[in-house]
Amino acid sequence: MKKIPNPWLETDGYYCFGCAPTNAYGLQMEFFEEGEELVCYWEPKSHFQGWLNTLHGGIQSVLMDEIAAWVVVKKRNTCGVTS
Repeated sequence: MKKIPNPWLETDGYYCFGCAPTNAYGLQMEFFEEGEELVCYWEPKSHFQGWLNTLHGGIQSVLMDEIAAWVVVKKRNTCGVTS
């Protein structure tokens, strides 16, 4: 398994809720390549819960959105947005 370097670390104003390591309120996701797969191991913090001991659905959506964005960037070498 190989860590994928975050290409935006030195970008001014980079404060992504999903993957910026400097966003104390964000998810601080990191990504790895394992063969053809892109993976992220993430441990939820208690302030991301909705109901008791349950991850909030909005956070689950952010996880899926961020993974999808990184797949597009890493595997397709382009950027994508939704509208």
